[in-house]
Amino acid sequence: MSTPVISYSPVILSVPGRPVDLEVRVTAPATGTDLPVILLSHGHGFANNLSSLNGYAPLANDWAARGFVVIQPTHLSSRTLTNAVGDAPGAPYFWRSRAEDMSQILDQFDLVENAVPQLAGRVNREQIAVAGHSLGGFTTTQLLGARITDPETGEIADLREPRIKQGIVLAAPGRGDVLNGPMADAIDFARTIDFSTMTTPALVVVATRTTRNTSPTWAPTGTPTRTTSPRRPRPSSPSSAPSISSAASRGTTPLRPPTRIRSESPPSPASPPPTSTRSSTPPTPRGKRPRRSWPHSRAPSPSSEDRIGTGSRQFPDIRSASWRA
Repeated sequence: MSTPVISYSPVILSVPGRPVDLEVRVTAPATGTDLPVILLSHGHGFANNLSSLNGYAPLANDWAARGFVVIQPTHLSSRTLTNAVGDAPGAPYFWRSRAEDMSQILDQFDLVENAVPQLAGRVNREQIAVAGHSLGGFTTTQLLGARITDPETGEIADLREPRIKQGIVLAAPGRGDVLNGPMADAIDFARTIDFSTMTTPALVVVATRTTRNTSPTWAPTGTPTRTTSPRRPRPSSPSSAPSISSAASRGTTPLRPPTRIRSESPPSPASPPPTSTRSSTPPTPRGKRPRRSWPHSRAPSPSSEDRIGTGSRQFPDIRSASWRA
């Protein structure tokens, strides 16, 4: 039986200088104490709910069921805020603001903990981790110690958060110098990232192949990496229907669908005249409807004409005389 979890949103935090308030969702187990915390940073995906506090619900619920308090902010880069902050400085990715959001959550953790019913006093603030996917993974590396040279000012941005003890990096963009295609120019801030300063323990999950025109395979020095191997082709099922070639190899004659042959030429004079198939029964008196005699090959049955609906489950038509019989 799965552990019940509670999910509460939005918890609204006021941040000076931020164009809009910071909203977060908190998902936690319904019972238990001394609960560790995971800050979950969403990606920059095209779906509104995915790139907000409403995304990654299966992951957040699973972590909460295992005893973690999961806190998900809506970053300024969220698709849900495009109309509100699309012209603000740092748009559209807000790479610096995203990391600052996590520090703001920890600064106002008393407000967060007290806002969620039945959560106060159950959190272990000494055990805090950060996790992020895609651009959220890039944010995670900043909080774990990676440094970026701001492409606009030339200053080194050190956004390490010492209150975070470990992290999970899920499919982050990696170094900008290995990217190609349109993304190389879109995220120019990634070209100067330095992973040598990322010393906080982390699990880095990357792919060995991708269908996009990018090269996301990377790994910070000294960081353990888990790679996903290409999917192997699924073996054919033994219960599948044999092919014609397989039947021929066994020396058997493969089954063929019946072929209907219809002749368009008139019968030859030498052939005997066709026999009449008209019934020899006497004519029915006026006023009485003759009972139709169905040939055996066209007789209606509950499995063909007297059933309604499609798919694997069909229902009989109660209006059918043959079904009532």
